[in-house]
Amino acid sequence: MSESNKKRQRIALSCDNCRRKKTKCDRGLPCSNCVKLSISHTCNYSSPLHVNHKRNPESPPPISTEGLSIQQELTFLKGRLRQLESSVTTNPDAVQLSVEPFNGDDQIKEGGVFIHSNKVLREQYKDLLIGVLPRRKEESSINFHFADDSTTSRITKPPLPFVSLSKRDPGVKLFWVFDSSPKYGEFSFKDVFLVRKGKDKKLEPFKNMAKEKYGDRYVKSLDDGCSLREVKDSMSNYGKTLGIQFHPQDISNFSLNRKIIELIPDQRITSRYLNAFFEYLYPFFPILDELTFRADLTRILGTVDELSEKIVDLKIEKMADYAILATFFFVIRLTFLLWFSNDSESNFELVVDGFPSIAKERETIMQSPVPLEVVQVAEECLRLFNLSRVQDLSILQGLIFSRIYKKYAPEAGDNFKGQETQAGDGIIIQVAISLRLNRDPEYFLNGNESIKLTNLKRKIWYFLVALDIEDSLMYASTLSTDKNSNYDTKLPFYKEGASNILDTELEKDVLRNVVMSRPILNCMETLAKPITNFKAKVEFSEFLEELSDMELLCARIFGRFKSLIQDDPLISESAKIKQVYYYLQLKLFLAQMYFLCHIHYSDLGEKDLEYFYHKKVFTILLYELSDLCNTKDYVRKGIFGRAFTVIITPLLNLYYHISCMVCASLFVRLSTTLREDSERNLSNPENSLKDIIQNLLSMTLACTKRNMRTLSSDAQRYFFAWKVNKAHLYGIKLMNEIPIYESNTSWTNRAILSYSKEQFRDLERILRFYMSSSNLSTDQSDINARIAVLDSLKVLAPSALGSLETKDNMSIIRDIQTDNFWCELCKINLDAENDCKIGSHVNDQNQDNIAGATVDEAINNTTNIANASNSTNNSNNPQYQFDFFSDTSLFELFKVPNTYE
Repeated sequence: MSESNKKRQRIALSCDNCRRKKTKCDRGLPCSNCVKLSISHTCNYSSPLHVNHKRNPESPPPISTEGLSIQQELTFLKGRLRQLESSVTTNPDAVQLSVEPFNGDDQIKEGGVFIHSNKVLREQYKDLLIGVLPRRKEESSINFHFADDSTTSRITKPPLPFVSLSKRDPGVKLFWVFDSSPKYGEFSFKDVFLVRKGKDKKLEPFKNMAKEKYGDRYVKSLDDGCSLREVKDSMSNYGKTLGIQFHPQDISNFSLNRKIIELIPDQRITSRYLNAFFEYLYPFFPILDELTFRADLTRILGTVDELSEKIVDLKIEKMADYAILATFFFVIRLTFLLWFSNDSESNFELVVDGFPSIAKERETIMQSPVPLEVVQVAEECLRLFNLSRVQDLSILQGLIFSRIYKKYAPEAGDNFKGQETQAGDGIIIQVAISLRLNRDPEYFLNGNESIKLTNLKRKIWYFLVALDIEDSLMYASTLSTDKNSNYDTKLPFYKEGASNILDTELEKDVLRNVVMSRPILNCMETLAKPITNFKAKVEFSEFLEELSDMELLCARIFGRFKSLIQDDPLISESAKIKQVYYYLQLKLFLAQMYFLCHIHYSDLGEKDLEYFYHKKVFTILLYELSDLCNTKDYVRKGIFGRAFTVIITPLLNLYYHISCMVCASLFVRLSTTLREDSERNLSNPENSLKDIIQNLLSMTLACTKRNMRTLSSDAQRYFFAWKVNKAHLYGIKLMNEIPIYESNTSWTNRAILSYSKEQFRDLERILRFYMSSSNLSTDQSDINARIAVLDSLKVLAPSALGSLETKDNMSIIRDIQTDNFWCELCKINLDAENDCKIGSHVNDQNQDNIAGATVDEAINNTTNIANASNSTNNSNNPQYQFDFFSDTSLFELFKVPNTYE
């Protein structure tokens, strides 16, 4: 055959998996076929001419344990651990994936490994109903933000956060209707707060007991005529065991530089905080280069007093140095919180004498606690920058840490809501895009960046991608990142000399966690897009398929929750926490989406499907995640490591919040069902349905109280836990009252359940399992005492306070102290926020002068701005315009717009 007649060799543009399967590839990275099969981690383009997906010869092949069952994963990880320790070097392509083949007709081979088919997974996890999502034969398309009925007024009903979704549920709807309608009797939401303006004769005996019990730790109130300094000192005395304290000196009138100097710990303590951060928290926030950060701080912190080791002046060379100081303050504040748990006894031991085993920890905490003012000063530093301009990388790092702090800090947790999340994440991501972090450095000609900076930029970008996707599934905020359109940054990988911390083994572990999380985030992103699309309709059957894919992916990667709480020395502490973090995120999202399915089929009148997805919700929350009740025991045993409380507690509080709302909804719907006894003939001896419903009713109430007790315990440290616990206390008080069922007849009728006897028994079995797992018999007294106090304070169901037992009195005293603490902090923070707004206004007017000035001129300008702000608000005589009790409703507390019909 002549040369001209030879068959032309075509360039392979499809990924390796699609070429092997001979399926059409859309040439994405990963492609849609690989995403659909949950093998996106193996999507690779080996063709050297495929420019868009050409892999750096020094970058590692995508490797994951996504496709393995629990037993296979353990075998795989043990072998991989030995390989990675010796093979993750300057030549990552030398790493070979070696897994022993498993035989069986129900196994398939993907990406070189054998995995269980979906059929096997469904059988293995049939008690969890994994991958089982029934539907109607002919499913319609829906819009997640608007009602299907065209006659309904076009008012948005976002599916997330869960508090918005719950307003569609017939059971929870009765709470919202009652709270927004004229009240029956005198009881209202503000009555659940055991703090009153002036003297309340009924509460005064408890307040006196609280003062006697807590002594100088009793939280004073501004409303009682106490000065701001007295209130802060009392809050610091009480908050010492919570990790929440104020600076002993009033620094509000100081210049910015002087505030910074006053708040910086001495060199020895600073070194300890930095060491602890890069050991425990860096794996979760890998957005700093250790050597660069330490060198910048050494340069900025200037002269040190040899005797006290305190900083006496600052050496500010450029405006970006203020961003570095802001990052430093967020870092030491977050690290300070590491040493506190949600166990009050452990925290008390940490700050009293006589416990030599924790002497070093106590020394670090007590010698230099990190006060709340460091956060205010850090935010003040960040307000110096005009974010409409291209900024330095250090400014982006400061902004990210500000967002991190608002997400994880106990006193500021869940501070972002809905549009605030959209604005906060969007600004940060746009700053990152302006710095071209969304494009891989290798795609630019004549790039002269160091390999460490390239590695850092990749990690920062994928941290922002993860944050964007997670918040989208939490608040239904629109994604600011899209792998198909606005970024092509490569995944970070280890290379000799590219580590951003001194501990190279920890760096390798961080990078493995980044790679392992990609299939999860890809799946989450796929679901985030239809949920946040308020214009288009989505085929509901396709939505259910995507939920099934996520559920099966979670089962393949993590197995059951019990497997995550085993003490396995082969898995690092950070990897364990990351696994629990993503597992809880996926499960809580699935529970919320199944609750949406339950409501959807209820609206359509599909009773069997309505029940099935109701059961799915309870299966996840009270059966699959029942071991969450023992979290404190796992922490005491040290299974997860130091950072577990900081990273996981916000998700745990969300779990208890959702569980309480779901149980409360079921309680109300069961109550409405019993009220219709005459119509359904439930009392017929041949029909034992009434007894089943009554038993289920008492069990639902017990489960609600159990979750509320945990929230009440966490409420001493976490503001979010405190406020949702108050809302649930208000709800549980109303659930047994007649007015809530008479406030809206239409919704009361819609709340009636039409389940069969066997379906009710299924729910009863799930609740009984949860009760046995969480030892409910010993967890009732605190909630019962609180309800009794509410009864005595208002007229709905009066009872005598004197009937309370001594142990019940103690829980009420603790509630008074906790309510005092958070209410006073709300007032102080609001005053500080007003100061910030005034300062920000002046900053906007002077931004051009600051940006173009020399360092000395900029510092002087900054000082003038601070003085202008302080002169406008006199902190010694604050005029608080916010009345927590008269201005707060359920809508205001949760920042949910009261726009629903």
